[in-house]
Amino acid sequence: MNKKPLRIMYYEQQVDFDEGLECPCCGHNVIVEDGTSACPHLVFVWLTDCSEFDFAVDDFAAKFEPLWEDRSARYEAAMDELYDIREPLKDVDPLGYELARKACRELGNLSFLDILKTCGYEGNLEVVDAIQPGFVSFRAIHGFENDAIIGDESTITIP
Repeated sequence: MNKKPLRIMYYEQQVDFDEGLECPCCGHNVIVEDGTSACPHLVFVWLTDCSEFDFAVDDFAAKFEPLWEDRSARYEAAMDELYDIREPLKDVDPLGYELARKACRELGNLSFLDILKTCGYEGNLEVVDAIQPGFVSFRAIHGFENDAIIGDESTITIP
């Protein structure tokens, strides 16, 4: 069975969420007031502040969510262990302490986009990192199934 490689085109865009976000494929408003999708191309909406989906199609969520939950559990466990041994380790083994801190930081930096690249979803995702600037900024990452994306997975990069 040939798997279709995941192709991702990623970009950031400033958005006024009061006006909505238009689908880059068909131009429909993405989310309607009851929280459902108004666009057939929409695959997910990831709220970065709370690290959860506002919307996700079942196939995508089934592949992504176990990986995110595993990452979150490992990060919490590593931070708990580091907290428990922080002070004694700092005095006894400063290098070990720094290596443990670095490992926790790297695990904490494993982002939504890193997991997205490896989740096993097959398709062509146009990923819009929508940012509403202001006194309190808001970010939501939107993924759209866009068959117009061409190339192979090595030609599309995520920062």
